[in-house]
Amino acid sequence: MVFARLSMSSLVQCKRPNETHAVSRRLRARDLLKTMRAVHGNGNSHSDSGRYGIVKGRPAATATVPQRATPTPRPRPTRPPTPAVLYVASGTFGVQGILYTLDPATGAVFTTVAPLNDAAGNNYGITGLKYHPFTGIFYGVTRDPTNPDYLVIDNPATALVTPIGPLGAILTDMAINPTIGFMYAVSGVNQKFYTINTATGQAVQTGLTGIGFQNGGGLAADGMDALFGIHNFSFHSYNKTTGMATLIGPTGLPNLVRAADFNPSNGLYGLKGGGGIDNNHLRSIVT
Repeated sequence: MVFARLSMSSLVQCKRPNETHAVSRRLRARDLLKTMRAVHGNGNSHSDSGRYGIVKGRPAATATVPQRATPTPRPRPTRPPTPAVLYVASGTFGVQGILYTLDPATGAVFTTVAPLNDAAGNNYGITGLKYHPFTGIFYGVTRDPTNPDYLVIDNPATALVTPIGPLGAILTDMAINPTIGFMYAVSGVNQKFYTINTATGQAVQTGLTGIGFQNGGGLAADGMDALFGIHNFSFHSYNKTTGMATLIGPTGLPNLVRAADFNPSNGLYGLKGGGGIDNNHLRSIVT
């Protein structure tokens, strides 16, 4: 399962050029200080100071060029972020692989996107599905019937599956670090902890969880890069370097949690399945 914002829209705020016009003008001394001498009958001369704004015996006033006020830029509204959509995939235990969207409030199916088929029409069962925050790509890990234990890319608009490569491990779920983009995974057959190369699909063991094989196996990274998962009916945090799991407490659920992811508000959701009578329900989990 995965929460994703698929059509993030950003408003490009174009800044207008500065509308302040610099005024450059040479004020020549002769234009300001020019005097008109008139010769009277007594031979004395006087300045035509009334005409040019000059008072005899005082310094000439400096002409001031008025400046235009710089207009204040008008703020442009920012569009609200596109709401996140909750996607889930089916396809384990012989069930056909199909991509759905769910209502996070009720768990009800919003839409049935399409069967999880590749370009040749082969159907894929996906056990883990995550959205990469840097590239916007949907990654999945498969079980059967086509290319079991592969890393694949899934188109959320059409459900088209594109294989990347074999994992070399049997994985229950994976998580993607929202800050650096690393992909982590846990196994359903042993206690190994992995990172996954998104270019080749290869899973590389980096540590051990210390809790045996991951039963149920939901794994997710929150907005602060902390890694959490569900094993059996217990909730754990994980060390991203060593893979070591630390028990937080019981989930209080009567079922295993097979898939998990955080929404943009850091709320954790889990999809139950198996281990009890209350199957196929969406639950919110307190971390």
